Order: sequence, then structure tokens, then C-alpha cells
Amino acid sequence: PRAGRPTGVPQNGTYTAAVPLLDRLSTPWQVLAKEISAFGVVGVVNLFVDVGLFNLLHFRIGLGPTTSNVISATVATTISYFANRHWSFSHRARTGLRREYTLFIVINLLALGISSVVIAFTYYVIGATDPFALNVAKVVGIGIGTMHETGVKLTSSLTRIFLPTATT
Repeated sequence: PRAGRPTGVPQNGTYTAAVPLLDRLSTPWQVLAKEISAFGVVGVVNLFVDVGLFNLLHFRIGLGPTTSNVISATVATTISYFANRHWSFSHRARTGLRREYTLFIVINLLALGISSVVIAFTYYVIGATDPFALNVAKVVGIGIGTMHETGVKLTSSLTRIFLPTATT
């Protein structure tokens, strides 16, 4: 195999080695600005998808709060993956849906776990079951999870999930 190429990866030119974030700084700033701003827009849109679907599932359909949270976060994460793949990082190499989506989900599990703990604590321990309390818990959980994982998610998206093409 060529240097820098993971072993066992097809040699058809669609795969490139992971690039450390500091090495990516040689990329024109316009490309990085587009990636980071689009990544942010996708995140904000999916915040509304996540919270809205959580409310629909829990308060209208009657699912439990943690079940509603897992479903809404999974849907929002899936939308986020495809939006990032086809907009934020559309110019990057495609390394396979299974590989990219699996990495994206694994990285997002941290935020899902944190938000689920905050919602479960609010509902089951504190006993706050009203929409205001659970929505505050949902947003706080997402906020804490996002603060902890944004650096990991963005740098992973830039260096591990959506790999640069040979010309990027």
C-alpha cells in the first residue's frame, strides 16, 4: 500500500488518510469558513428538529421522556449527518456511508447520553414533568453535551469522518 493509506482500504482513489486539524490550516480560509459556518447552521436547525420531535413524542404521543429523547436525538443526528455530508463537507472525499455514519453516531452518543441523564434526572428524581421543565432539561442537556463534544465532533468531521480529497 501507498504511504499514508490505511491498509485494507480499496485503492480506487476515493479514500485518503486522516489529516490532523493543524495540517488542515493550509486549506484556504474560505473553505474552512464555509465548513464551520455550514456545520453551525446544520446544528441549529437540528436543535429545533430534536426539541420539536421530543415534544411531539412525549407530550402528544405519550412516549416516556428518555425514549422520546433517544428517538428525537437519533432522527436529528441522522438529518445532521446527511446535511453535513451533502452541504457542509460536500467537497470532501466519500469514504462510504457505513463508515461515515457509524463514526458520526459514535461521536454523537456523548451528547445523547448527557441529555438523557439530565432529562431522566429532571423527570424521575426531581419529579418535574411539565413541558417547561422537560424542555429546559432537554436544552440544558443538549447544551452540556454540545459543549463537551463540539470540539471532538468538528475536529472529527474535519479529520476523520469527511476526509479531504487529494486536491482539498
